[in-house]
Amino acid sequence: MTTMIVVVEYYETSHGYEEKHIFKAFTSTSAFEEYCVNNGIQILKGAFGTKYNDDTYTYIVNHVELISES
Repeated sequence: MTTMIVVVEYYETSHGYEEKHIFKAFTSTSAFEEYCVNNGIQILKGAFGTKYNDDTYTYIVNHVELISES
């Protein structure tokens, strides 16, 4: 059985380098965006994609196919 999940990474923007870390997994991008709204993370939608950030971190959304045995 395969399931699509959204894995979110983050990196600290104030130091000028991108050392990425796993933040959390969500069931969909909309679930992550709901988390953003409830936790003060800005969502900036533009022609070249969507950016997520707060005062300290920038978040990167990756879609991952989770394969498990049924």
